Amino acid sequence: MTKTKKQVNMVFYRFNRTGTLNSKMAVLDEKGDKDIKIDQDGETFQIQSSVVEGKIWPDLGIPQDLIDRLVNKGYVKPARSQVMTMEVFNKIPNSVIVLQSPNGTGKTLAFLIPILLKVEADNSPCPGVSHEKDAKGNLSIKYCPQVVILAHTRELANQIHKVLMDLIILENQPYKNLKLTLIKAGAYDQAQLGGQILITTPGVMRN
Repeated sequence: MTKTKKQVNMVFYRFNRTGTLNSKMAVLDEKGDKDIKIDQDGETFQIQSSVVEGKIWPDLGIPQDLIDRLVNKGYVKPARSQVMTMEVFNKIPNSVIVLQSPNGTGKTLAFLIPILLKVEADNSPCPGVSHEKDAKGNLSIKYCPQVVILAHTRELANQIHKVLMDLIILENQPYKNLKLTLIKAGAYDQAQLGGQILITTPGVMRN
């Protein structure tokens, strides 16, 4: 009997600046050498298997600064799942991507790389939130994260946080001056939400 690897779905939602979920969806299923077909608004978008294979980081439209960080951490060339995701990311803007692939095939980087490309260095104040003054009369601006990453376990949240930290901090030079917020459980202060990227679990979000 041949033992098959467990298939895991990764869902990436991309929102616009007003918080509205874009209706476009791309479903990627990594299956060996088969071509990938994606239905988009009645049209079929196809990624040829021959195009996916043999890609290197510069082929995916990734800036050299981020490539240097990837290579420094041992990611010499992109995995198939990462190439598939970037092909959609580059050709179908603002889509929702669902990636199904076995464990250990690079899904974490497949969604983290587009996040790093899209996230902005400066955070915007939360719309519709009152910005209170502190004891000295200074206005305390409350910032909203641009990205929320939900992990189903604390261990996975820690893992994602570590991968991101390894990428954004290289020789004490943060990528885009990004700040991460990791909230796993318990109470948290509003000031913790000042980072551009929030990593947490569904239970914490619900509370």
